[in-house]
Amino acid sequence: MLDTLGVGTRAQTVYAAMQHQPRADVETLAALVSLTEGQVREALDELVTLELLRASREHDGEFVPVPLAIALPTLVRRQEEELAARQRTIAESRTAAARLIAEQVAPRPGAQQASGSPAATEHLLGADAIQMRLDALVAGATTEVMSLVPGNKVPEDSLKAAKAADTVTLGRGVACRIVYQDAIRNHPSTLAYSLWLAEHGAQVRTTAVGPQRLLIADRVAAIVPIDPDNPWGGRVYTTDAGIIAQLIALFEQIWAGAAPLDAPRTIEVATGLTSTERAILQLLAAGATDEAVAKKLGVSGRTVRRIMADLMDRLKAESRFEAGIKAAKNGWL
Repeated sequence: MLDTLGVGTRAQTVYAAMQHQPRADVETLAALVSLTEGQVREALDELVTLELLRASREHDGEFVPVPLAIALPTLVRRQEEELAARQRTIAESRTAAARLIAEQVAPRPGAQQASGSPAATEHLLGADAIQMRLDALVAGATTEVMSLVPGNKVPEDSLKAAKAADTVTLGRGVACRIVYQDAIRNHPSTLAYSLWLAEHGAQVRTTAVGPQRLLIADRVAAIVPIDPDNPWGGRVYTTDAGIIAQLIALFEQIWAGAAPLDAPRTIEVATGLTSTERAILQLLAAGATDEAVAKKLGVSGRTVRRIMADLMDRLKAESRFEAGIKAAKNGWL
């Protein structure tokens, strides 16, 4: 029990020994508890500091153990004072961190439009600059974060960086909505992270067709890739109200059609198709190649061909062309 009150193991051992032999000297105590004399002296110093030993009234230079009934309230009070001090330090650190985050998220004073007002957009070049701004936006959000994350997996280093910012944001009760691609369900670490988000208060959904990468903070700032095929090469940060409104509308449209992370795999009653099967048919019908479909869905080309072969079998089609005609007639497209 004394461990939780800040009393070290050696100090507890020496204290117990002194309760049986209160006048034992350092050498005797060392032999009794199997410690060196130096270790016993350190333990005695700790006990005096914690007020578990007090000076003897009868023998100068000696100490006697304080009964636990008297010492415990003092130890508890000391712990309460230390906890209050730590809480004050944490509160001060949070205030300082919030100030720094606000400074990082705010548009740079030097970036001006022709009218002299702060620039509504800024180009972020390089993975480090992008990650820093993403972290700052997420950790600095006060009301809401909306995010679209395409692909079948998120790199481990990105997950680690995101978790630090997400922990701060979710801990403050900020509403977070994230849409991943269905394919993450086949990537253990990304799936585990999405489940962690859900357990800590975020709303997580998935969709078959990969959305464009997007992050919106507090409905006033957003980051999108300059080139969707190279998201870490460069991104655009914007606070333009008109652009933000369009991006929010895009997010809400994708969110409405996405499935909750914990929802079972759904099959359309009318067609018997899964969302992935329907997406493959639609993309192939639009002229996309197997490779393009695979990239869009975050799966392998082999998976696309396997699913298409199964669909052809169900449609009793000899070719993809015939499968397309029959799928249209059946209302699958």
